[in-house]
This record gives sequence, C-alpha cells and structure tokens, in this order.
Amino acid sequence: MIHFVMVKPKDDLKENYVEETLKILNFRSSEITNINIYEKGIREWKVVIEKGEFKYFLQIFLNTYNKIKHLVFKLEPQKISEKNFDEKLYELKLLVKNHFRRDWEECVWIEDEQSTGFAKELYGKIHRVENSLRYFINVVMIRTFGVSWWETYVPYNLKEKYTQRYKGYKSVSPSFTNVSDRLISIDTDDLLSIMENKIKKLSITDTTELELILNKIKEKDEAVKLVSNYKNIINKLKNEMDVKLDLWDEIFSKYFSNTFKEEWQRFCKNRNHVAHNKLLDFDAYNKINESIEDIDESLQKARKVFESEPSEEEQSELLKITAIHEEERQELHSLKLMEEDTGVSILCREDIFEIFNKEISHFIEGIVDSLYFRNDIEIETKSFRYDDEDLLIITSKHNDTQLKVVSHVVINEESASSSKVILKLIIDDIGYSINTIIYENGGAVFEKNIGYYTPTSHNKFMNRELKILEIEINNSIRILFPNFKDLMDSAKYNAVKYGRDLPTAKLFCEDCGQEYVSIDETILYIGTCANCGHENALEKCESCGEYFYLNWQSSCHNC
Repeated sequence: MIHFVMVKPKDDLKENYVEETLKILNFRSSEITNINIYEKGIREWKVVIEKGEFKYFLQIFLNTYNKIKHLVFKLEPQKISEKNFDEKLYELKLLVKNHFRRDWEECVWIEDEQSTGFAKELYGKIHRVENSLRYFINVVMIRTFGVSWWETYVPYNLKEKYTQRYKGYKSVSPSFTNVSDRLISIDTDDLLSIMENKIKKLSITDTTELELILNKIKEKDEAVKLVSNYKNIINKLKNEMDVKLDLWDEIFSKYFSNTFKEEWQRFCKNRNHVAHNKLLDFDAYNKINESIEDIDESLQKARKVFESEPSEEEQSELLKITAIHEEERQELHSLKLMEEDTGVSILCREDIFEIFNKEISHFIEGIVDSLYFRNDIEIETKSFRYDDEDLLIITSKHNDTQLKVVSHVVINEESASSSKVILKLIIDDIGYSINTIIYENGGAVFEKNIGYYTPTSHNKFMNRELKILEIEINNSIRILFPNFKDLMDSAKYNAVKYGRDLPTAKLFCEDCGQEYVSIDETILYIGTCANCGHENALEKCESCGEYFYLNWQSSCHNC
C-alpha cells in the first residue's frame, strides 16, 4: 500500500480536474499502457492503471478540512509479491506523485510499504554488522588486556553513559542480568571512540612551576583565586601528560585499513537514517546497502587477520602497560567537589572547547545531512580544532562554485571570563558574513558574613548567531547550488503537460546511470547530467534530431 496526500491546491480546481490530469498522465507517459476510471462517486475516483501486463489500483479522494482541500491517494498492485521488489509500483508511485505535485502546495507521505520494506531489510543487516564490531572489540580487548579491560581502557564519558543506562536494560531483559552487556549498552557511534582512545601518563620533568602554585594557595583564599590555582595545577598536570598507549595505532590499525574510520562514520549516519524511520527511496537503499557491505567486508578481513595471529606474543607485550596515573584522577575529583560547593561551574580550557565542539559539530552535521543525497555537489568536513580551520567546504560539480565555513577560536578559562568562536562564511574566496558564539564561565566569591561561597556569575552559552548562520548557509546553497535535478523534473512535467519537447535526452548518464542528461541549454549545457554534473559527449542526429553518445557509436541508433 502506498498512501499520500496532496494539500491545498495552488489554483482553484476545475470540476473535472482529476479526470483531466489522469488523462494527460495517460497520454504523455510512455511507461503507462492505459488509465481507466472504473468507478466514480462523490469526490471519489477508483482507477485501474496498466503498465504492460501488470495492473495497479488507485483510489483518489477529495476532502476538505478547515476550508483547505486534501487530495488523498491510495495505490496498490493487483498482485502482491513479498519475495520480489515491485519496481513498476515504485516507478508508478513517483510518476503519479510528480504529476499531481506541481498543482499543490504540500505533499504528505502517510504510508509506504516499499520504504518500510527497505528499512526492515537494511536494519537487519545493520544490526548484524554493528554487533559484529562489538564482538570484535570485545574479543580483541579481552585477549589483550584481560576481562577487566573496560575499567582501564574506555573513555570516562562512555563509562558514565553505561552506568546511566544499564539498569534500564537489565530490567527489560531479566534473563541477561548476569551477562556483561557494556558494549551492547553504548551507542554505535561510540564504538569508534573506544578504538581511538589514547591512554596517557604523567611525565613531569620540572616541578618548579607546580611548587610555586602550591605555595600561593591559602586556606582562606578567595573562591576565584582558589579555584584558579587548582585549575592551574590540573592544567599543568594535563600538559605534562604523554600518550602511553594509542589503541588505534598500536592495536586496531593492524586489522583495519586507513579508510575504515570514514566508512564507519558513514555507516553510523546511515544507521540513524534507517533507525529514525526516515523515508527511503531506491537510491538511498542502494547507497546505504553499499555502506553496510563495505563495513562487513572490512570486519571479515579484520577477523581473519586477528584469528591468524599468535595472541600470546601480543598479550605478553601489552600486559607491561600500567593504569592511568592515580594522581591525575584525584586532582580532578578535588576540583569537582570544590566547584559543587561554589554552586557554579568554572570550566577549564578543554571543557569549554568541548562545549563549542559539540554544538558546532551538530551544526555542521545538520548542514551535511540536508545535502546527503545530492550527487551534484562535493562536501568536505574537518574536525573542529583550536587552530583556524575550514570546517565545511561545499563545491558544485556544475560550475566549481565553493562555499566555506572557517572557524577562529578564542578561549579564556578564568572565572567569569568569556570565550568565543568566530565563524566566517566565505563564498568563492570572498568573505560573506561573520558570526560569533560565546560561552561565559561561572564565578564565585566567599562571603565572610554567612560563611560560604556565593556565585558572582553563572555559566551562559549564547549560540543565537549559529542559528542565523544556518539560515544564511541554507539561503546561499539554494541560490549558489540549485538542484538542477528538481529543475529538470519540473521542466519535464511542464513539457508533458503542455506538449513541448522534453529537456532531457532519451539516454542514461554514463557516470550515474540516471536519465537526466540535458538537451536544453536554458537549464544546463547539452550533455550535462542534472543528477551528478557529469558531462556526457553527445551528438545530434541530422536525420531524426535525436541525441546519441559520440563515443559509443558513429550514428543515431534509430537511423
């Protein structure tokens, strides 16, 4: 069953609007053999559509709610096959939708069993592949570090996440309360964080600076100075830490190629697209399925390499590594207690950076996700860093137009201070706009009269200009990177509706295989694919006027 609704017509509907629109669809579409209205009621039409030897039944209802007209479509095949994908039904639903869509303000997709079928098939594969990586990490870490590897070699934030979730998981599945479920309880995206974790150790060569800071601390010092001194100690200790063990470089890189991280990030995005019940068309299904197969192939190769190695040698070498230095943990714990007493958070440089990083990463991901299925543009993203960096680069395959978002970071970790990230929007190397997001650190003071600390300022994060930048980027994308595929669809519709020449050749693009090769220079240069931007070499037949591939044949196939 395919069920969708057109809402609010752009113009007043003629009395015979449905009949005439179906008549035009039947006359202009080469894919449809016949369209017949076999039953008509009051604002209701029952239609049979023939595509060769296959029949499909379409019900159309015209309803009015709050003075707004709704045109309801329900489409289903004569014969339902659960084994084979009905490609003709897929083509027909898009054909009917696109044919009517131009006359209405909105189209709302209600039910699509084909999209649901795509999601059901993909999610089964996704579940199996992501659990395969969980299994691989578990086995490698247990054989390398022993059964207690979780406590020592997992980032602190992931251990906290597991602690918050595991009771809920245990209560749902009481039969598995005595089974280790740590890797199952964390998000798919977090698996890579474990594989990339770096274990650090203190490496202090000169204690003079620490001794000076300790001498400055007094028992009745002001809260701001006291916190600042402790911050300086912790930051000094952090800066004196060296990487003792890089899990990716020393362990997991032996089993995976350099492209695996990028492949896994792409897999996680696809996984979330399916898991969050977003609509899937055939192109999205193929793209996500390809991503799953890439990860599955990488995991199979990794297992073969791991199982062929003598685990005793590697285990003997890695057992010499000690735990993270206890002194750092104790210092961080003391700082946390002190900040709880003041009632405010006075964050260090790294924590402030992480607040910016989380917000900006989410912002960049939103822009990228909105363009995920655009084949006519290239998108490059880079991680948010302290240094000036191009965070986002979008380049058109049609005309090389380029849009960039560049960051500049200024962080001040003192109490009651402001930190900021300046984001510049640059189009073709010309600055377009500058937007700033700000974080204000907390502050506190010791009140002698009442005997405890009171806050002087609270933590604030002001990201309003990030929303403004998002609007500017979306507007720029709409203007600079027009969706020629949508423009071509509109032109094709008008050509069919008014009996004009089609704007596309009766050929498939050599690069993407889509039927979007332009022969209308008012939209794109002749031979340019509206879907992917590839320039196909075409020649026009002097006899019949049809276009053909110059590098495939010497004359038109019709002649």
